[in-house]
Amino acid sequence: MADGRSLQGSTGSYHIAMEGREDIRAAVGVIAFLLTVKVILGIALLFSFPIDETASLYEVLHLSVLFGVVPLAITFGATALFWWRILRLRSRRRYLQWLEWNVEPEERPGATV
Repeated sequence: MADGRSLQGSTGSYHIAMEGREDIRAAVGVIAFLLTVKVILGIALLFSFPIDETASLYEVLHLSVLFGVVPLAITFGATALFWWRILRLRSRRRYLQWLEWNVEPEERPGATV
């Protein structure tokens, strides 16, 4: 490839896999941080306002995100991850089949083929 990564070797490109893991860890870290801030702000709201106003505000602003947006994001993310892995596996299979059928003939003394 043009950026120094190669597809050679039996395990594929180790560097591409490591970069993908780091990206996933970074995304999970950002999401965890945002959810933590959301919970801390919810607790701060509980102690800042009267209980009736706080409960309805917390329910509308925070719980709708936690129980609405997060499950949708997980569902769509899991679907995207599934198809991304399927495409990677198909690409790898196609590459291995290409390698299998494009083998250089060996120069063996006495071989008839």
